[in-house]
Amino acid sequence: MKKKARHGKGHTGKHSGTHKHHAHGHKHHPSHQPVHGHGGGGGGPVHVKAKHPHHHRGLAVTPSDLACCAAEALAASLRLAGWPAGDEDVVTLFGLTADTGGDGATMLATLEAAAEFGLAGRKPRSFGLALSAVPPAYPLILGLSLPEGRHFVTDDGAVWWSWGEPMCPCEFDAVIEEAWEVAW
Repeated sequence: MKKKARHGKGHTGKHSGTHKHHAHGHKHHPSHQPVHGHGGGGGGPVHVKAKHPHHHRGLAVTPSDLACCAAEALAASLRLAGWPAGDEDVVTLFGLTADTGGDGATMLATLEAAAEFGLAGRKPRSFGLALSAVPPAYPLILGLSLPEGRHFVTDDGAVWWSWGEPMCPCEFDAVIEEAWEVAW
C-alpha cells in the first residue's frame, strides 16, 4: 500500500495538487477570459467592469479656508461653555448655512442651523439678540463691521475670540452692529 503524501498545515490532499489553486503569476481580470457562446451562436458580448480613475483623498478644508466666522464664533461660545468643537464641526455647520455668493452666513442662519442640526453634537438651549445693557450671563457673539467687511467674534467679557485666538478688542477697527446671547 502506498503512503499518502503529507501536506503542510492548511492544505488538503484533495486540492493541493490541482493546477486550479496554484498561482498563475497574474491577477484574474474579466477581459482576459475566453468568450463563451450564449445559446449556440458565436461568441457573445464580454462584460468587463469599468475601470475608474483613482480617487485622491481631498485636502482637508479648515475654517481659515472659508468665510465661516459666524460658525467659528458660535463654536467659540460652545468651547467657552466647556464643550469641545473642532474645525470639522465648524466647517460642517458652515456647509448648512453658507451663502452661495461667498459672503459667509448670517448669525441668525447659523444659530437656526445649530438649533436644528447641532454643533459638535450640542444644540443651543436658547439664543437671541442681546437687548439689555446688563452684562450677560453668557459670552456674546458680536457682529462687527470692519474696513475689510463683516466679521463675527465671541466676547467673553475680557477678550474677543476671533478664529480661535483671544484678542484685545482694541486691535479691531470695528463697529458692533449686533450682539447675540447663546445658552448651551
